[in-house]
Amino acid sequence: MKKMKKAKAEINKKHLNLKKRKDLIIAAGIFVAIVGVAFFAPEVLPAVLAAI
Repeated sequence: MKKMKKAKAEINKKHLNLKKRKDLIIAAGIFVAIVGVAFFAPEVLPAVLAAI
């Protein structure tokens, strides 16, 4: 939940208008970058460390 709130704060900070397609794509990218990393990084990390 904290990551989702952080993503929403970042979107609001950039003053994106979510009714515009371009701004919506940017907002989705910000959301995926912040929230997606939080979900997938712990699962991928052991595999990356094993590969090294």
